[in-house]
Amino acid sequence: MFDLRFGEFTITSDKRDGCGGQSTKKLLEWKNDLINLPDKYGRIPLHYAACRVYISTTTHYDGGDTALQIAAAHGHVPVIEELLSCNPDCWEMVNSKGQNILHIAVDMNMESVIKFIVNQPWFRHLINQKDNEGNTSLHLLIASDCNVDELWKHGKADQHAFNDKSMTPVDLLLLPC
Repeated sequence: MFDLRFGEFTITSDKRDGCGGQSTKKLLEWKNDLINLPDKYGRIPLHYAACRVYISTTTHYDGGDTALQIAAAHGHVPVIEELLSCNPDCWEMVNSKGQNILHIAVDMNMESVIKFIVNQPWFRHLINQKDNEGNTSLHLLIASDCNVDELWKHGKADQHAFNDKSMTPVDLLLLPC
């Protein structure tokens, strides 16, 4: 097991690479700019580190998600904290669907991530932001199995915001099951 530091990021390797982390270490010591080289999907190693899971070679991300958004989708609050400590404004980014990290966390039912985001000073900028279909995170909350009262009851949450189908979160809540 080893840690390699690249700029503001540390890569920790363990025995999962089959060689006790040594092959990864040797590769990066030989050519450390590989850390910034994207693969055929446009992902750099940091994107995969944010997932903290092994991804099959047939999996690709056509959503253009950032490492922060991937960490949010997988529920990795410590990774989110680390990414934000290195790049405090990265919470502003949206993916190709126009979704911010709050949309993504709600859509993926990541309650720990939602609760983390709700307690951030920049949360008020995300709560009513609309995606490409006009949905706020509250619209997605109603459509999900997620049960985070802090989001629904937050004073800044607009429960009457219209999406592109002229539906508010309250309208969605009142729809028959």
